[in-house]
Amino acid sequence: MAVAVTCVPVPSGKTRRRNLSHRDEYSEQTFGAPVDFSFKRLTSLDELHANESPKAQRTRRAPVQLQNKRFVSASLWLNHNQLTDVRGLASLMRGLIAQPDALGWLDLSFNNLTDIADDVLQFPQLRILYLHGNQLTKLNSVAKLRHLQKLRNLTLRGNPIDEIPSYRSYIISIIPQITRLDFVPISAGERGSAPPAGFAKKKAMLLK
Repeated sequence: MAVAVTCVPVPSGKTRRRNLSHRDEYSEQTFGAPVDFSFKRLTSLDELHANESPKAQRTRRAPVQLQNKRFVSASLWLNHNQLTDVRGLASLMRGLIAQPDALGWLDLSFNNLTDIADDVLQFPQLRILYLHGNQLTKLNSVAKLRHLQKLRNLTLRGNPIDEIPSYRSYIISIIPQITRLDFVPISAGERGSAPPAGFAKKKAMLLK
């Protein structure tokens, strides 16, 4: 079976000059080329060695590395591996990226994650989070993402969670700051539509 690969073109000069208050996949790369450790068959973050170089094939450029060995980037790609959790991500980032608090794009798609580690919440500037193609089953695991106030673009499709009735309505309600879910813009109609039966009770339980 063919494997879908997320490839994002290198931003043009016009894109670089855009107002970066609207940060998307293109504008995130104006902060430096992504640190790309995708397709490495990683089963644990511990397998990433300090002297390991990120890939450059997908964007045709490598992130700048400082004398302290940290990379100048706001994007980390760990997609298409075999990770079962990302505990220790915050610690890894402190040694990997020059300004870890500025991380804006985290791609964890196509792994084997069953939960979302609290480490993900340590990045207050995170705007793009790809989690599609994992093994997430619980809404309360996803609900914690509401604490990422800058989060705008979230993917969850291809997880068992997307089989829950009214899944999209739940996600939009419990993480109201997002503007795109599963690559589809959230419409005003979706935000204003009547919730399904039992929604209020379930939402209250999730947000405890």
